[in-house]
Amino acid sequence: MKFLFEDESFFETLRTACFAPYGGADLGEVIVTAQAIPDGDEDAWYRQWRATAARVQELGERALAAGHPLSAREALLRASNYYRTAEFYLRDDPFNDDRAKEVSSLARNTFATAAAHLNTPVEAVAIPYEDTTLPGYLFLVDDSGVP
Repeated sequence: MKFLFEDESFFETLRTACFAPYGGADLGEVIVTAQAIPDGDEDAWYRQWRATAARVQELGERALAAGHPLSAREALLRASNYYRTAEFYLRDDPFNDDRAKEVSSLARNTFATAAAHLNTPVEAVAIPYEDTTLPGYLFLVDDSGVP
């Protein structure tokens, strides 16, 4: 499916845009970022999405510092999604690719910071898997402790 690109492999743009109704993207930011990426250029994809994510993260951090948690949360959720989008084409060797490790970490950190400002509690959890654990988040309806 094509969306903003002739190269159909860049369908990931549509996935990113689909988070807009839920606060994980802004359609204007998606379009502006996509317009700066030459069709099929995966390196430009990484650079442009990472730059957009960093810019939006800065907006969130400034909002937090100014005492505006709602605006901060909204920006940080978008930044998290954009960092994840930047990482999408870095799948050849993600465990040894410093760019992939960096943007994956930034995606998690911006999400965790945003989650701390949601209207309902969110708990970081460790999910047992084979000989390790996987990180996750438990979204609670309230903090009453009642099942």
